[in-house]
Parts: sequence; C-alpha cells; structure tokens
Amino acid sequence: ALFLLGFRLLRRRLQIAPSPHHPPHLQPATLLHTVALYRALERALAARGVPRQTSTPPLGHARALLHLGHPQATEILALTEVYLEARFGMRQLDDTERREYLRRVKALRLSHQPPLG
Repeated sequence: ALFLLGFRLLRRRLQIAPSPHHPPHLQPATLLHTVALYRALERALAARGVPRQTSTPPLGHARALLHLGHPQATEILALTEVYLEARFGMRQLDDTERREYLRRVKALRLSHQPPLG
C-alpha cells in the first residue's frame, strides 16, 4: 500500500500543468527526453572545459562562448537553440532528430579542439 501511494505521488508530481515554463504539448516523458538532451550537451561542455554555471541561462552561456570566440561556439549555440525550441517552443523532436542531436553532442565532446582558457 505504501508503494502504491508513493507511485501515485510520483505520478502526480510528473504531471505538467500548463505554464509559461512547461507548454501543455509536452507530456512528462517528452519533457524528460528533451531535458536529457540538454544534460548531454552540458556534460560535453564540461568535458570541453566550458561548463555552464547554474545561474547562467543556456542561451546566455552559448552566446557568451560565441562572443569569446570559442571554436565550437556556433555548434553549441545551434544545439542550444534546438533544445530551447523543443523545451519551450512548439517543436517536438522525433526519434531521428533526437539521435542526430546526440550524435552532434558526441562529436562536439570528442572534437580535437583545445578547450577555451
């Protein structure tokens, strides 16, 4: 009974109420997949020596890297924009687009460019 109550509470917590931060078109599973894409990008950025501080918005971080002349800033900005469109816009990524996003993140992480700094 306790397990069932915990499951119901978790399920309720994952339900997304319409708000400016969580568009109603995003189901909980879709939201989790979308956030996971950006988390992968954040891990790649940390591996490249340019982690995003939690106080810095994703787009602000990508634009700052572009301003600083980071050699991969254009790709970082493009990936960030795809994430923001999927997270807050009306664009849903299909399986092919998600795989392509992750492929691009992996290429970014494994590139031979020296980290900025």
